[in-house]
Amino acid sequence: MRPPGPVALVLAILSVIAVPASGQVGFEPFTTDSTLNADSPAPVASQPSPSSFVGIQGQPRITVTFEEVEIRDVLASFSEFTGRSIVPGAGVTGQVTATIRDQPWDVVLETILRAYGLAFQESSSGIIQVDAIERLQERQTQEPLVTQTYRINYVPVEEIAASLEPMGSERGRLSVNPSTNTLIVTDVQSVLDGMSQILEQLDVRTPQVSIQAKIIFVNRTDVEELGVTYDLRDSRSIRPEGLLAPSADEDAGGPVSGIVSLSGNSISALGNASVRVQQPQLEAILSLILGRHSLGTFIDALQAEELSDVQAAPLITTLDNQVAEIWVGERTPIRVVDVGVAGAEPGGAGAPRATAELVETGIRLRVTPHITADRRILLQLHAERSSAQLAATDIGVVFQQQQGATRLMVEDGETAVIGGLTVNEVVSTRTGIPFLMDLPLIGPIFRTSRDREQKRDLLIMVTPTIVEEQA
Repeated sequence: MRPPGPVALVLAILSVIAVPASGQVGFEPFTTDSTLNADSPAPVASQPSPSSFVGIQGQPRITVTFEEVEIRDVLASFSEFTGRSIVPGAGVTGQVTATIRDQPWDVVLETILRAYGLAFQESSSGIIQVDAIERLQERQTQEPLVTQTYRINYVPVEEIAASLEPMGSERGRLSVNPSTNTLIVTDVQSVLDGMSQILEQLDVRTPQVSIQAKIIFVNRTDVEELGVTYDLRDSRSIRPEGLLAPSADEDAGGPVSGIVSLSGNSISALGNASVRVQQPQLEAILSLILGRHSLGTFIDALQAEELSDVQAAPLITTLDNQVAEIWVGERTPIRVVDVGVAGAEPGGAGAPRATAELVETGIRLRVTPHITADRRILLQLHAERSSAQLAATDIGVVFQQQQGATRLMVEDGETAVIGGLTVNEVVSTRTGIPFLMDLPLIGPIFRTSRDREQKRDLLIMVTPTIVEEQA
């Protein structure tokens, strides 16, 4: 009986120990040894279909042991097992000793060749050529150059060119035509084949994401003010500046401020005159005559409620991994006075320079979506609402701003609340006549009270949706 050859033994091993997708191995590994007994029958098993074994790279997984096997026999066994054409170069010699357990066959082949200083190159027809790395590089320098154009459909050609440029050989060159979005490559055929495979993965239609945001801002302000002012006057000569009737300078013909005329025993007084309710909605005056004295009582009252409800629903659609921004609002001019310009002039006689600066206020939404492999949406999002109001003093303008910035992952079509803020501000002011304003029960008639309560609520919601392609 004729002993089996090395290739037959390796093929028998590969056919038996090709690992199914479950990863279980139902045999004991053995070696292809030259001392194998000729009477011992080689393992016989039906050749498994490569499609029934799926590895991490979509290739059949194998477990095999080589012990001093000629590398050409190893390549022949891989060729028979995979059905691929493998052509070794003239300098491919040597013996292989390796133990492989549960790995894809293409990974095993590449690892074995790299360990022995070899490499493989696959042509466009599917033939795998194996040779020393130096020989493959030298052969590449002798190959004729071929020019090929690629029409890019979905990606800017400049981005594709930047990705493919490192793949070119030293002799190759790459250029772009932006007007037709075409890539022009001149290089050896093997490089062109590799670029074609990469282009199939890069030039794909990018999905779009529609982002619906909702920004709700509610501002409630309640104001209550109550003030009582007293003006006690003497009918004789004492006339301090008060509320009922200001004294006047007959020579000047106008009111006199801060002048008191004394002509005997008398009394005059003002209470709570410096702090009064601004823009009162109720004004009452009580007058009481006590002999030669008159008492005037002024009652001012104000109650105001202000409600501001701002709801914005910006909608924006953008490509995957692309920044999109939408802004609806106005530009508020702010006057800026540069006093330093006056001091910079010789002698400090220069005039201050005033300029106008535009500040953007309104609703702003900036988002960068990313669609994951399981069709979830990762959002890098910034939402903002701002407004300008005149300041209570002459300082200028006060800018109110509410914003939220976050990064979150949501399902397709799911609504997520990315920000919520509630601010409650209470301000109470009491001003009045010392000692009297603190008296129980009657204290309020000797003071001016101001209560202001402001509540601000902010809610930001976002709903991203993947835009499905039309059939």
